[in-house]
Amino acid sequence: MNATYGTPQMHSVYPVTGDPATGRWAVVSNTRDWRNGFWPGILWTLAQHTGDDLWRQHATNWSNALATSANLDHDIGFITLASLGKGWLYHDDLSDPDGTYRAFAKSAVTTAAAKLDSRFNQPNADNIPIPAGLTRSWNPPFQSPYPVCVDNLMNLEVMFLAYELNGRLPQQRVWFDHALAHARTSIARHLRADGGTYHVVRHFESGPPVGGIERKNTLQGYGDETTWSRGQAWAIHGLTAAYRHARRDPATDASDLLAAARAAAGYFLDHLPHYFTADANNHRLGDFVPPCDFDAALGEPIGPWNDANDNYNPTTGSGLGDRRPATSSFTPRDSSAAAIAASALIELSGYMASAADRERFLAAAEDILVCLITYDGPDAGTAPDYLCAADDFSNPGILKAGTVRWNEESRSLIYGDYYFLEALSRYEALRAREKLAATQEACRHETGVDFTFEISAPAPTLAFRVMKSPDLSDGSWATVAARTGSSPWGGSASVSEESLPGGTTRVRVTDTSPTPQGFFRILTRSIGGGGP
Repeated sequence: MNATYGTPQMHSVYPVTGDPATGRWAVVSNTRDWRNGFWPGILWTLAQHTGDDLWRQHATNWSNALATSANLDHDIGFITLASLGKGWLYHDDLSDPDGTYRAFAKSAVTTAAAKLDSRFNQPNADNIPIPAGLTRSWNPPFQSPYPVCVDNLMNLEVMFLAYELNGRLPQQRVWFDHALAHARTSIARHLRADGGTYHVVRHFESGPPVGGIERKNTLQGYGDETTWSRGQAWAIHGLTAAYRHARRDPATDASDLLAAARAAAGYFLDHLPHYFTADANNHRLGDFVPPCDFDAALGEPIGPWNDANDNYNPTTGSGLGDRRPATSSFTPRDSSAAAIAASALIELSGYMASAADRERFLAAAEDILVCLITYDGPDAGTAPDYLCAADDFSNPGILKAGTVRWNEESRSLIYGDYYFLEALSRYEALRAREKLAATQEACRHETGVDFTFEISAPAPTLAFRVMKSPDLSDGSWATVAARTGSSPWGGSASVSEESLPGGTTRVRVTDTSPTPQGFFRILTRSIGGGGP
């Protein structure tokens, strides 16, 4: 990027999609494209993974221009959460002692939330609010009237997060309320009874049915009644994040959000090629990456919005009933849908009351991630089907075989890489924290105190802060040892590490400060997010 564009121009040029013709990233040179935030988000993940300040500076440089994104539609959430949102999550009192960066990131999130909220029940051309209970996707005339895509569930978090970062002020409660209302209305209008999802729901903008459903259709799937797999993954991830935020509010019963996320996840898993034997053209044992459309090979299911020839008349209600036929062929996979779902399933598993659901969703995330890294299908060749080899110059990303829409050529997708790294960091953090919680121990000796704990090695996507308090009554804590990612330990205490069998590391923090008593705690922070 630097060699091609030079500084500072490179910091406003964002890779977005692999170009099959050149084997390089396609780039955009504006701050409004919905994919812009994913490249900075990848850099934030690398910054925490390595603990290297060079990556932090790269992430900062590429995020800064997005604080004032020119985006004019619903995707301001994608842009801001992946860049400034990850930047806020990266920093704490050690990495940002005066709070300057966190204040900058909070301001950007707040601005984005206000911009997105302005689209809730957005007025029509006569300035009359449309009572849809949803934030509008896109701008007229694209997909009018009043379209709402399932992807928009992913953007809601910017409103939830802004409400929390600003201290849950009463005057900003509207962001929480509108985000929650959108999630619930989307459950009612996008989610089918079997847990599958419609891509786009359009609403009347005038007349007696104003705010009611005009039609349901797809832009990126095979047919209006088929299930586009990345849209299904967006639903799982977006609903899980909405539940995370809503459950923190004492006045909100968020069980409906959790139930919807569970239903969407169940549909996704049941229709993966490994399990779905009904589709002989796509069933492959060991393949946990979904086809870009779950239904194309078997044909469009019967539903109220079948309209293969696209001649529906909303005034008369005529034109429906014609279905797209079965392709009866192999459907290209979408590695980005797999990565998005894996990240969501890791978080969702932690919210399940049933042990069976917890185990199912976490095991499914593991299966998907292993498949993305290692799967080599029945076709000729030994290279993994979904992971780019170092010498694979036809795909610029970490993952290949991403599909933007039905029947489009597969390629690397920047958001596929982003959610793949997010899933890996979430998984690594989860396993490290499980070990950490079970192994903490403090032992006094003649010269001080040893505080020991074990982590799954190497766990570089966690920032660790070992803290000590001489007296719990005043609530004061001082950091005595700290590490970010793979960087060395620092702080006043001495730290040693011992490798144990089974990929575990025992960390020993030795504190010799002259205090008669003390209490220790350890805090962790993951760039992957997705925690309670």
